[in-house]
Amino acid sequence: MLTIDQLRWLASPEGAAVRCKAVADSVPHHQLLLNLRRRLHPWQAAAVVEIVDLERRAAARFEHADAMLFTRQALEQASGAATAVWRAAQMPHGALVYDLCCGIGGDAMALARRGPVVAVDRDPDAAYCTAHNLALSSPGRPAPVVVADVTRLRGSPDAFVLDPARRRDGLRLRDPEEWSPPLSFVHDLIARWPSGVVKASPAIRDDVLEALGGRVEFVADARECKEAVVWFGAVGPAALRSAVVLPAGVRLNRDPAIGPADVSDLRGWLMEPDPAVIRAGLLPELCALASGAMVDHEIAYVTADAPVATPFGRWYRVLGQSALRPRKIARELARLGLHAVAVKRRGAPVEPEQLMRELPRSGGVPAVVVATRLQGSLTAIICGECEQEPGPSAA
Repeated sequence: MLTIDQLRWLASPEGAAVRCKAVADSVPHHQLLLNLRRRLHPWQAAAVVEIVDLERRAAARFEHADAMLFTRQALEQASGAATAVWRAAQMPHGALVYDLCCGIGGDAMALARRGPVVAVDRDPDAAYCTAHNLALSSPGRPAPVVVADVTRLRGSPDAFVLDPARRRDGLRLRDPEEWSPPLSFVHDLIARWPSGVVKASPAIRDDVLEALGGRVEFVADARECKEAVVWFGAVGPAALRSAVVLPAGVRLNRDPAIGPADVSDLRGWLMEPDPAVIRAGLLPELCALASGAMVDHEIAYVTADAPVATPFGRWYRVLGQSALRPRKIARELARLGLHAVAVKRRGAPVEPEQLMRELPRSGGVPAVVVATRLQGSLTAIICGECEQEPGPSAA
């Protein structure tokens, strides 16, 4: 864990120069540590090795990762730039927003670009990182960073973002009442400041999220469900349930007028819904949007006669199907002049890697094998490679 003295040194011209050279040298960590110890104090060498590792982990999430400061635990929980920018865009332009439990400032950096923000964290190391990162991402736009316990904070923000610490000693805390602050603190918070958003893990049970009394939304980035968020008051969507798909930046809302989705026989196209849509339980809305139906009451695949361009799922053309047995799948692939390039599984007791080893992987046209259930029957659906990428929504 980086200390405040190490962070300050890394932010200095000397520390920044050493860090930059260490990244450019691109040697294994043990060799880097040996090299640095020949000319630096041990605590400085350790700081460089740590920040280089954290920078590499953060590079896919932050544009300025090469100059940002991190602590390991705060980075593990930090919002990536894409989700933070989306959330900031839901706040009224110019509104004063408190970023509570700001960590390394993922949300604060996005919020600062659209208006005033006050970042708060009780960890001095995290607060130092946030101040550094804010100055880096929004030069000339000073934003206060406060070291304080958010449960005792006073003030009059227009809205808040709360991201409770969900890890301790590097381990995820499954019980929301063990978070810091506990999730139940939200009731006290919204009594004081009615408008805001609370971040949580998408693995949290629906009843726990709904008990907070807000509007629940699931956010996916690059087809990975990253967050559950609960909106309150005058910010965020009006729907009680929604899903956001990034980088498309679109939202699918629950429609109370839409009943349960129909189940039908397999049609000419198969859609793999985005994970946020699945987690939000919005498959009926997706079926209505796509003029499709489910392949099974319990399986999250949609089938339709023709693809509808939408960012809420990926379409595959159905080329054939067989019983879920390797030899039968292989024979069907050969009959169709295909070879397998991938195996997808949903609701079927097979290991994709094992099944892939038993299928032809050369000769003919590439195909994707989907191991699943069709109205209760284990089936292999043979599809063309993804032919309909997410596009403009028809919603």
